[in-house]
Amino acid sequence: RADPRSGPSPSRSRYLSWSQTENQQERFVDRPKLMGIEAPGGATKALSAAPAPVSVLVADFDNRTGEAIFDDTLEPMFNVALEGASFLNTFSRRQAHALASKLPNPTDKLDEQAARLIAVSEGIDVVLTGSVSRGGRGYRVCVQALDGRTGKSVAAPEASVKTKDEVLRVIPT
Repeated sequence: RADPRSGPSPSRSRYLSWSQTENQQERFVDRPKLMGIEAPGGATKALSAAPAPVSVLVADFDNRTGEAIFDDTLEPMFNVALEGASFLNTFSRRQAHALASKLPNPTDKLDEQAARLIAVSEGIDVVLTGSVSRGGRGYRVCVQALDGRTGKSVAAPEASVKTKDEVLRVIPT
């Protein structure tokens, strides 16, 4: 068994699925106690600082429904939802779009490729991409969190809903 004072395993990802983000925040607060670092007399020693916030860029979502209501509406909702987490910093989509227009192959879309290039150049930790599609008896919302440096998927939650009104309800808040 590993020594609890050594911290998390280096191979363990620091990114968690949507359902684990609240637990992650609690672990950051109680990390010294969880790691077994106690001062004389049993008091928990404070670490030098809380972990650095994770920076996130929300890329343009791919609207596969053909319904204009989903054009440029999901991205701002994700940004607002993410801004509520104290351990996340969202990168300005306006600034990202401006940077995308200055890429070697300029674009007015902030698709996955453009967002990843911006993430690498700006040191952004995570890129969120996603899509909304219509199928069968409703809508499917797919989100993928990509490591900003490597492009590897670190989480890929999906949700299916029956009506377009329910699509916004599946955004994590």
